[in-house]
Amino acid sequence: MDRQCLGGGIGFAVFKKRAGVQIVAAALGIIAIAILLNAVSHRSAGGGRVTTTIGRQSTTVPSVSSSTLSASAKNLVAVLQRRNEVFRSEPDPSLIDSYMAKSSEAYDDEKQLLTTLHENNQHVDSELLDVLGIRLNEHKAVYVTATIVASSKSNNVVDKNNKFVYSLGSATEPTGYVVSYIFVDGWKIASINRVDLSAATRKAVLASGVS
Repeated sequence: MDRQCLGGGIGFAVFKKRAGVQIVAAALGIIAIAILLNAVSHRSAGGGRVTTTIGRQSTTVPSVSSSTLSASAKNLVAVLQRRNEVFRSEPDPSLIDSYMAKSSEAYDDEKQLLTTLHENNQHVDSELLDVLGIRLNEHKAVYVTATIVASSKSNNVVDKNNKFVYSLGSATEPTGYVVSYIFVDGWKIASINRVDLSAATRKAVLASGVS
């Protein structure tokens, strides 16, 4: 089964370590980790080298009330921003619980990535996902799914002096993702999967904004 993707440059795939150590990671998604990580290997739902996914998601985005969307959008964006902050400024593995549910398929692998960055005094120099628009797909008391459009830069890994070490992948143009998150001691990421959106759906999601 294909793994999920949790980001632009950072996904969840099989990371190959030059020193001979191999770490299997799940990439929203979305890494070959070592003392030096190799570039991310992404696979699309169709098998191409684009991103890892779990199946192909529907691009149908049902309408919801503006009040429900507003509250959920703020919660979701806050969770993704927290993840960005951890990777950019404080890649401590203990902080993963502030944004990702332990039940997430990507949890163990992302925690290993944060451990590697932490041990090497390294961090990522840009946002993993910069959310440009969001629309709700499903909303329950403790579970939400949404379609988002987000972009990312190259997600370079740098040392404590902000000196380039290696790149996790290429920058991405605005791209569609289906995000799910659950409420367990706060809202946490459950999964992020990259999807192909129609032009009309992409336009509608971008028009919704993030507030």
